[in-house]
Amino acid sequence: TYAGPQHRWPSEAHIGGVVQGYLNMARVKAEQSEIAAVAAALENWCDQWEAVLPSAMVSIGSVRGLPEFHIHGDYHAMNLRFGAQGVTAVLNLAASRWEKRIIELAYALFYFSALEWHPESPLTRPLVKRGLDPERAHRFLAAYAAVYPPVPHESSIVGDALMLVSPIVTINGPLEDVFFTRYDAHNDQGVREQLIDDVMERLAWATSLPAWLSRVRRSLAEMWG
Repeated sequence: TYAGPQHRWPSEAHIGGVVQGYLNMARVKAEQSEIAAVAAALENWCDQWEAVLPSAMVSIGSVRGLPEFHIHGDYHAMNLRFGAQGVTAVLNLAASRWEKRIIELAYALFYFSALEWHPESPLTRPLVKRGLDPERAHRFLAAYAAVYPPVPHESSIVGDALMLVSPIVTINGPLEDVFFTRYDAHNDQGVREQLIDDVMERLAWATSLPAWLSRVRRSLAEMWG
């Protein structure tokens, strides 16, 4: 039996600290935005998530015996390689950390059921107008359950886990250009307005997620359980 020292991941590496860090970044971006509509939408987006995250954390914390291991932390299509027999490689382990299994499931479920992946596109856009594609979500959870069925009460918190990962995935996906791309300030007015309209449409989708996830919480649990 190993009797040496145990490494403990710092609190900021766990999902609660990670998502709060992303929301803090969004607040800063809202303050820095030169476009009033985008700034207001970002503030509203943060408000929506901060209203629901505490209860999601409590729900997950109330379930005992949840499986934990080193998760990949960024399990999406661009980090996979495929062959004739299916997945042949999983790349990019930079986000790997010790975490609850339900968090890894939520990341992958969101990536594969809420976003569209086109290698030639500079943006990872929403797949459907609201939330996740229900058919894809059902197929994903059914396939996952065939290999790793949930432990008692774990399926009841799939929606809560999605609440925690959604702000992170949204910033790194549909809103990536808002946070990490510098647009040319000299774009003509037509191009500028088109960019703003596109950003506002994606922000509206992102802001609708908390309410949508609350509505489908039971359905998600039934899909896995």
